[in-house]
Amino acid sequence: MPCLPIHSEIMKRDLTSLASREFDVVVVGGGIYGAALAREASLCGLSTALIEQGDFCSGTSSNSLKIIHGGLRYLQQLDIPRLRNSVVERRTLLRTAPHLVHPLPCMMPTQGHGMKGREAMFCGMLLNEILSLDRNQLSDPEKHIPRGTLISRDETCRRIPGLAPAGITGGATWHDAYVFNSERLVTGMIQGAVDAGAVAANYVKLTAFHQSNGRITAIRARDELTGSEFDISSRLVINATGPWINDLLNLLDSRPSPPMKGLALGLNFILRRQLLPQATGLRCTRKTGGGQRLLFLMPWRNHTVAGTFYRIHKGTPDSMAVTEQDIETLLSDLTLAYPAAEFKREDISGVLAGLLPIKHERASHEEPALANHFSIIDHARQDRLEGLVTVVGVKYTTARDVATRTISHVLSKLGRPARVSGTELTLLPGGEIHDFQQALSDARAGATPPLTAEVMIHLLYNFGSETRTVLDFGKTVPALLETLGPDTSVIGAEIIHAIRHEMAVTLPDVVFRRTDLGSAGLPAPATLQRCADIMANECGWNVSRRNEELTKVMSSPFFGEPLRRNRC
Repeated sequence: MPCLPIHSEIMKRDLTSLASREFDVVVVGGGIYGAALAREASLCGLSTALIEQGDFCSGTSSNSLKIIHGGLRYLQQLDIPRLRNSVVERRTLLRTAPHLVHPLPCMMPTQGHGMKGREAMFCGMLLNEILSLDRNQLSDPEKHIPRGTLISRDETCRRIPGLAPAGITGGATWHDAYVFNSERLVTGMIQGAVDAGAVAANYVKLTAFHQSNGRITAIRARDELTGSEFDISSRLVINATGPWINDLLNLLDSRPSPPMKGLALGLNFILRRQLLPQATGLRCTRKTGGGQRLLFLMPWRNHTVAGTFYRIHKGTPDSMAVTEQDIETLLSDLTLAYPAAEFKREDISGVLAGLLPIKHERASHEEPALANHFSIIDHARQDRLEGLVTVVGVKYTTARDVATRTISHVLSKLGRPARVSGTELTLLPGGEIHDFQQALSDARAGATPPLTAEVMIHLLYNFGSETRTVLDFGKTVPALLETLGPDTSVIGAEIIHAIRHEMAVTLPDVVFRRTDLGSAGLPAPATLQRCADIMANECGWNVSRRNEELTKVMSSPFFGEPLRRNRC
C-alpha cells in the first residue's frame, strides 16, 4: 500500500487562534502521546488544539534508550497481543519516518539452561519469527528486520570484547529499531497535526477547568512566557500530561480517583564513546538487594546510551531531580555488568531522566514494578464528569496505536461517524524517502562547499526529504550554511528553521530539542555562543536576554554545569 505524504505548514505560536473559537478536542500535553493524539484527531476531521506547559518533548518523552521495540521481551509473559502491537507499530514508524527510524542489531549472552539459556532463546526467537512474519511489508529493503539467530560462546565473546566467559553458553542476536532523534520524531508528529489543521502552542499551561452541570465546557490557560490568561473552549479535553496526569485532575471540583498509583524515575546515561556496534543486553547482580538486573548498552550517534535504572519518585513531577546516589548506582550497575568497559564518571556527557507510571509500590530496596498496559479513562463513566478523557501511556513505540483507540472513542462520544485516520500510512514531515540508501548517496553527491558530505548526511537523518526547506535559508544568507563550530554538523540554517517553522522560542528549545546540537551533551562554548548569536539576531534579543538564555543551557541539570560538578 502506498504511503500518503503530507506537505508541511509552518508551526506558529498563535494564542489568538486558541482563544477565538471552540474546538472539538483540546489535547493537553506535548509529549509523544499528546502529539500522536493531536495528529490522529486532526486527521479524523476533528478541530483540535494542542497545548504544552513547557516545550514540546521536554518531559519524559525525551528520556529513552532510543529503541523502538518490536516486543520480543513480551514473550516471557506470553503477552502475544502486546508483541503483535509492537511489531505493527515498529513497522509503521519505519515506514512513515524513514529518516528518523532505522533497524538496529541487538544481542544478549545466554546463560544456563533456563529462561536465560540458549534453548529458551531459540524457542522465543522462533515464536517471534512466526508472529512477526509481516514485519517486512515495507518497500525499502533498508528497513527490513532480519530473523534472529543463535551464536557460539566464542562469537559472543568476540562481539563483546572483555566479556568474562564464565557462565556464558553463547548468545542470541536479533534486530529491533532505533530512533535517530526522538525529539524530532515528536516534533514531526506535532507538525503532522498542524498540517491537518490543528492549532498547537508550547509554553501554555492549563490552570483551571470551567465546569457546568457535570460537564467541562472550557479550560483556563496561562501563557507561561507573558503571564497572560485566556480561555479555550472545547467539547472535550484529553489529559495526556504523562507524570502530571494526577495533578491535572486535582484541578477538578470533584477530585476524581487518581489513575496513576505512583511514579518511578527512570535514568539513562549518554556516554561519550561508542562501546559496541550493536545494542547489547548484559546482566548484573548487585552486592546488596540480590537479584539480577538487565541493562542495555545502545550505540547511538557515536555515543552509547546506557541504562536503565529505576527508583520510586516521591513528591510532585516538578520536583524530579537526579541525585548523586542515582548516578553512582547506575554507574555501579554498569560496572558490574561489563567490567571491561571501565566506566568512569567523566564518560557521562549527559543523563536522560523521566517519570513513568508504576503498578504498585514495592519495598524501598526493590526495583519499581512499572505499569505495562496503557489506560484510556472516560471520566463520564468513572466520575460522571462529561467532556474529559485521560490517557495513561506506557511505551513510546505504541503511542500512535493508543491515539487511534482513543480518538475512535472520542468520535463516538461526539456523535461523529467512525473514521480511519490513515496514520499508519501517512508519512511524517520529511518522510518522503522511498530508498534510504539512495537518499544517502544523493546526500553525499549533493555536498558542495560549504556543505560537506557529513553535513548533508546529518541533515538527511534529521530532516529527511525536507532538507531543502532548511537549506533555502542559505540562499539569502550564505553564512547560514556553515556549521556552528568544528565539533558539530549543525548549520546556522537549522536555527532559523527551528524559530520560524517549528515554534522554538528559547535557546534550550533549539539546542536540546529542534536540533541535535546538545542532545548528546553540551557543545563547545564557542559553538554554543555562535548558536546564541544567531538566535538573538533572529529574535531581537538584547545582550542581557542572550546571556540569560546561555545560562539556561549551561545550567541544564541533565547536560550542563551541575552534572560536571558531580551533582544533579
